[in-house]
Amino acid sequence: MKELHCPLCDTVLIFRKEEAIGLYVCPKCQGFFIHTSKLSGYIDKVMDKTDIKVKQVLRLEPRKVKIVHSLVEKSHRCPRCLTTMEKYNYVYDSNVFLDRCSKCNFIWVDKGELEELVRYRKFVISTEDIAKSIDRELREKARMKEVAETSRHITGLLPLGLVLGIRLFPYSDSTDNPRTIFPGVTVSIIVLNTVILVLSYFRPDRLFCSWGMIPNSLLNGLRPYTVITSMFLHGSIFHLFGNMFFLWIFGDNVEEKLGHIKFVLFYILFGAVAALVHVAINPQSSLPTVGASGAISGIMGAYFVMFPNVRINCLFGVGIYFRKVKIKAFWFLLFWMAMQLLSYIFFRRMSNIAFGAHISGFTIGMLIAYLLKGSRSKRNI
Repeated sequence: MKELHCPLCDTVLIFRKEEAIGLYVCPKCQGFFIHTSKLSGYIDKVMDKTDIKVKQVLRLEPRKVKIVHSLVEKSHRCPRCLTTMEKYNYVYDSNVFLDRCSKCNFIWVDKGELEELVRYRKFVISTEDIAKSIDRELREKARMKEVAETSRHITGLLPLGLVLGIRLFPYSDSTDNPRTIFPGVTVSIIVLNTVILVLSYFRPDRLFCSWGMIPNSLLNGLRPYTVITSMFLHGSIFHLFGNMFFLWIFGDNVEEKLGHIKFVLFYILFGAVAALVHVAINPQSSLPTVGASGAISGIMGAYFVMFPNVRINCLFGVGIYFRKVKIKAFWFLLFWMAMQLLSYIFFRRMSNIAFGAHISGFTIGMLIAYLLKGSRSKRNI
């Protein structure tokens, strides 16, 4: 068999198979001679095993392309037929110019050129990923804009209650549970949520898609911080009013019982657990989830354990009939929880209210309060 010599240093080329692809390698220059039809497959196999880094690609970043007159410029001689090879652009925007023999249809690739080819291929893949993420984000924004315009839900006015014509809405807790400190954290949360709602009216689509929790994106490792930030966003003034009103009724006493620091930590914990349960229930959802109802449900669960005998002033309605009543917190919150469970069973596919988050938030709040109550009892003994 005729010996092939390196077009750069005239060293005898060695034939070997790498990744099941045959090529002629120069032991000195580390360049190789390969058939045109095998080059792309070889680059793919090298790319899978190499740690060559590609620069961070910016969205819609234009790629600069060098202009080379590939049919005019001549370079090395072909190792097979000694024909002068021509400059060959691997892809028009790769900026990698190889030496190709138009007669043998073989290509000479320098060692440095192989690295550039691998880097380019990785660049193309990362650009495709960005294009897909842009398309996904645009679709998410369109859906979120629709939610922002149509969201008109109030915590407490639940679908099942409306269907049955039964309404039980609290407006204050009674004087047998007075607070002795100013609920600074509760008030701060209400103010913060209100300010954010006002800001969201300027760009609701951008705010909700950037800081709202999207279950599908979260499971793909995108924007994990939205588990926390989403609980400070609301879809409408009615959504905000319902949540903050419940927080004001039940939050002040729980804050006094736990202390300011613990109250903040448990508020975030309750909201995060509720959000993750919502993700587990709706893993394929690409609709942003916003609202503090999961965290507030946790506060209500804690109230259920800490102050079961405190009477809650409520408006009780059946049909068009309303009257003021006083109900122990135990029975009111038990009724509220039952409505959440029934609404989840019958209305979860017809409503965008996260009933599963309400139930999980209430449950974790009740559990934490029970554990704290048990530890205090042991210390007292």
